[in-house]
Amino acid sequence: TTPSSLPSAPSPKRRTRRRRNSSAAEPGSARAAYLEKNRKAASKCRNKQKQQQDELVETAREVERKNKVLKAEVELLKSDMRDLVGVVGSHVACPDKRLKIYVDRKAETL
Repeated sequence: TTPSSLPSAPSPKRRTRRRRNSSAAEPGSARAAYLEKNRKAASKCRNKQKQQQDELVETAREVERKNKVLKAEVELLKSDMRDLVGVVGSHVACPDKRLKIYVDRKAETL
């Protein structure tokens, strides 16, 4: 005989649980109190998450503004440095020893 010709065993039946209807919780019951407490906790959690998200967005904006200001300051300082190097360059022929040492050092770094 082949396995397909044998009668198959009946498949086991699954037990299903009935869902509790949340609207069926009677007011004043322990379940209703639990559900209300859970609703309040979930709402509080969502509000806290939203507040944290808003704070992060505001912090990011502040950091971006500060970064923009600092970049502008860096550009201003670089411009001042170029101007000062130009002034020093115009005095290369001066006999001042300190100036000659500075120009020589700058020439080595460039």
